[in-house]
Amino acid sequence: MNTQFMLGNYDGYLRYKKAYDIMQSISDELVNIGSEDEKNKTNEYTKLLEESARKVKNQVENSETEERNQKVVEGKATDTQLQELLKDNNERRFDLYGPNASEDVKQAWMNAAKETGIEGLGMSTGGMLNHITQLDVQMAIKRYNGEEPDVLGSTVGSAMQAIERALYDLEHPLESNNNRSASVQESIAKEKEFYERFLENLKQI
Repeated sequence: MNTQFMLGNYDGYLRYKKAYDIMQSISDELVNIGSEDEKNKTNEYTKLLEESARKVKNQVENSETEERNQKVVEGKATDTQLQELLKDNNERRFDLYGPNASEDVKQAWMNAAKETGIEGLGMSTGGMLNHITQLDVQMAIKRYNGEEPDVLGSTVGSAMQAIERALYDLEHPLESNNNRSASVQESIAKEKEFYERFLENLKQI
């Protein structure tokens, strides 16, 4: 939510704020009822959300990244600067999901990003988060369960397993995509295209 506001995407800020307010009200309600065990779990979940928000905020506050992003937003970036930003966004997202992944898996990811025109999975050209991906969901679940948020794992097989799970979840959504806006549907379709290409690249390793 803070990331959207700091980068001037006020529509995005309001959408995230609405979601945050709902989650906060549910969290507060759960803290006030139920067993001590349930309260502890809820408090732990809230802390994990706050920790994730702080990490994103710290990334955005990095002056070098913010300056490059602002040039893109203002349309002042050169082709070289834009390519550098796109590479940074793709690498940043990969490092988030696969901190222990091999160089071969990283290359398969970067090739998939280039082949599909992805500018950082779940990110816009300016480096703003605009979509919660299935890999984000998997990472959040791992954090909530007290596991290391290493979604892609350390092998080609573990990366393939994560992507196959992400594709399955995209094809079997809890909510019909027809109920979502056109822009969200477009983002989901692009995410699926990226996973399919990344999976094909992994199979070739």
